[in-house]
Amino acid sequence: MSSVAPSNLGPSAGSRAIRRLKRFTRSTNAAILGVLIVIFAVFAIVVPNGSFLSPFNLTSMASSAAGILILAVGSTFVIITGELDLSIASNLLLSGSVGILIMTNESVAALGVWSAILIGILATFAVGVSVGAVNGLLTTRLRVPSFIVTLGMLGVALGLAQLLTKGVTPPTVPEQFTDAIGRARILGVGVPVWIALIVTAIAWFLLAETRFGSHCKAVGSNQNAAMRAGVNVRGVKMAVFMLMGALCALAAILDAARFTTISLASHQTDNLVAIAAVIIGGTSLFGGRGSIAGTLVGTLIPIVLLSGLVISGLDPFWQNIAIGVILVAAVAIDIAQRDRLAGTDSEDYEEAMLEREVSV
Repeated sequence: MSSVAPSNLGPSAGSRAIRRLKRFTRSTNAAILGVLIVIFAVFAIVVPNGSFLSPFNLTSMASSAAGILILAVGSTFVIITGELDLSIASNLLLSGSVGILIMTNESVAALGVWSAILIGILATFAVGVSVGAVNGLLTTRLRVPSFIVTLGMLGVALGLAQLLTKGVTPPTVPEQFTDAIGRARILGVGVPVWIALIVTAIAWFLLAETRFGSHCKAVGSNQNAAMRAGVNVRGVKMAVFMLMGALCALAAILDAARFTTISLASHQTDNLVAIAAVIIGGTSLFGGRGSIAGTLVGTLIPIVLLSGLVISGLDPFWQNIAIGVILVAAVAIDIAQRDRLAGTDSEDYEEAMLEREVSV
């Protein structure tokens, strides 16, 4: 009976965890996490009566972060592949408006309240994914830069939402829908927060532990080398744009459940907030590098800042200044890292690393 030499068993789970911890402590994510901890600690100390750490404020911050976190998770995949989606807010408004209009339609409502809710949810996802698919097709087939494609889609989707709703807020969703998702709590935490955390956990696994995640990073790092290594570049880009569309639809559903409808005047800054969260979280604006954990931290920083400023009685507009400074600093660090790597890494080495990565 043959035996396997210990050297062939590969690194243990413990050694892999230690290596990941060492890489984390040297990464941008560690610095951003440190910024979040400092901001949180400062407000926890200076805000009187411990109101910043009250259960109500903590759950309020978590609820506020849920929708943006879902959008930022999708943007992480898009940006890692070297693309950009500026239409996410308009996609959210369009898919959410269609879902609500169908859900509250008299003919659909006659089928029963839960049947109407299910049909409305399915319609929301269908529209969101379709918008993402159009973005992907125009980017991959016509080779129009995603910045231009999604900038155009921003106007198209918003205009369609305004036409369908005649420029007014859609009707309120059934109360059963709001009670089941928007107001329901598990262990004292709102269901939308749990859904956002589940989405984040799944996204982390996809990006960090699967071949799809490796392919996303390979495409963003060097598209030509990834193609030579056997990666379906068009397929990967189509997948991330459709994933982004599905997450826009999910965010619309949660928003409608929390607030009973979707306001066309809201979400206008969701594009910038989500993208800023991704970049602040350490994902390279140039593609090829990033993490879901960093995006989670990047999402929480503006939420914690705004909550602390409001409770402290300070002008909340300072949030925009702070986020702008952190965003520029994050991009500057990213550029410096790219310049350092460019001086040490050869093209052959990069292609070898890509071939190893895509074989995961």
